[in-house]
Amino acid sequence: MPAKGIRRIEGLQAENEQLRGEVRELKDQLSGRKSEKTSRDRSNALEGENESPPAIPRRRGQGAYRPGPPRREQSQLSVVEEVRERPEDQCLCPHCGAAMIPSDTEDSDLLEIDVCPDVPRIIAAPPAPKVIPKGRLGVLT
Repeated sequence: MPAKGIRRIEGLQAENEQLRGEVRELKDQLSGRKSEKTSRDRSNALEGENESPPAIPRRRGQGAYRPGPPRREQSQLSVVEEVRERPEDQCLCPHCGAAMIPSDTEDSDLLEIDVCPDVPRIIAAPPAPKVIPKGRLGVLT
């Protein structure tokens, strides 16, 4: 009798360990990170059964099928044309000292913002007086 009970206890302990492992695996699948690759246990699967073609990973960045937002219209801004030339000492060849001949111009656009440093960014009315500083209760005036 005692030997039969010991075998039964050992069998129940082995089954308990097996079930704990399955519970742990199911919990990992449920609450684990989605980006982790799960290893497929193929021990019970037959060849060719439930096999799907490998997924092609998406390329990173902006897709061609989803163009980015268009540029803002800037026609309402005033245009100031400024011609800039190189200083005379930079118009000489560094090897022989001969004058360089200008070839072509390069046009570029630059958006500049005029900022007044002494003016605060936000101008608002003073807050209502409060019973307790930084509190929620105010005083009716």
